[in-house]
Amino acid sequence: MNCLRIVPATYEIRAIGAYLVRECNECGKTETLVSTSPEYFRHVLEMERDQIESYPSGMIIELLDKCDIQCPTCIAGSSPLLGNLRSPAVIDKRISSIDQRQNLDGIFLSGGEPTIHPELFEFMDVVDSHDISRKVLITNGLRLATDEIFRDALLLKLSNGWEVFLQFDVLDAEILIDIRGSDFVEEHLRAVEGLGSANIPTTLVAVAKRGVSLERINETIAFAESRAWIRGVQIQPIRESGRLENYSSLENTCLASDVHQVLEAAYPTIKLLPYPASPLSVSLAYATRVQGKFDWSAGPRKMPDGMYIEPTNEPHSDFRVSVMEYSDDHNWSSIRQSRSPLCVLQSNGRTKRVDDHWGSVGIDLGPLRVK
Repeated sequence: MNCLRIVPATYEIRAIGAYLVRECNECGKTETLVSTSPEYFRHVLEMERDQIESYPSGMIIELLDKCDIQCPTCIAGSSPLLGNLRSPAVIDKRISSIDQRQNLDGIFLSGGEPTIHPELFEFMDVVDSHDISRKVLITNGLRLATDEIFRDALLLKLSNGWEVFLQFDVLDAEILIDIRGSDFVEEHLRAVEGLGSANIPTTLVAVAKRGVSLERINETIAFAESRAWIRGVQIQPIRESGRLENYSSLENTCLASDVHQVLEAAYPTIKLLPYPASPLSVSLAYATRVQGKFDWSAGPRKMPDGMYIEPTNEPHSDFRVSVMEYSDDHNWSSIRQSRSPLCVLQSNGRTKRVDDHWGSVGIDLGPLRVK
């Protein structure tokens, strides 16, 4: 469907999978496979229908559009040719305004590549000045790996209760060239070990691309087993959003259910369940480190309100795998957008809910229906 009109849509669960079916007077009937696991998706829809609204809210702040590399795969479409730098003073006011309305629980500094913003430390000071329980820096790690003076200063700032989400794909030169445009194996290793030297809680963020990295995504989890400061791995199945090069929708598109199958084959006792605040987009599994190995048997733990807890800081035993499916065409509705726990403060000054931010417009599910 290319017209992007808002049209009625229905989820149909069949024996081979779940489909989003849309009817448009101009484009006709369109079907999109959204999951290859019918029973799991049925559970997702039940959670979506019954979802409560009282979840902690978070905000991704885009500090700039510029990046120090131009990955063939970039959901934000960032580039060394872009700019649009933002100021800490403006961000301070926006955080205060949004926090008054939404009771912010977490802030994620992103971009572009935030570490190349000349006022990064001022932004971190702004976040530190607010009562925010979770503070996260999202980075590709290149400057952390190559600039020792900057690395030492950044690690000092991060030691004030910050986490890092580090782009970290399978440590294979060919895979990194396909996804990131260059062989960043050594840079990945230096960045993650540098964070470990300061015991900075780190989540590795990996792209799952069918025929390239999906089949080896468990290697990223295995890498984390003996590194106690790595508290989780977030896997992002590749979809048609942002910049995509070296990509075939037929050969490379990847669903969350595809990632689940790879993980369940590698770890038979893993228990992946939908994240209550966003069950259509996110699934989670928890492990406990036992003598440097993951024990998945305990499964996810919950707080009384149903919110899945974050890994604890001490001791370094809890580890989380999350599968976050940014949507190209099925993961949005006006109902979900109004109660999404995560919003994005973009570099153009606009604030959007995360589901809308990734361009998933053109459908209106209304009440969810299953055939």
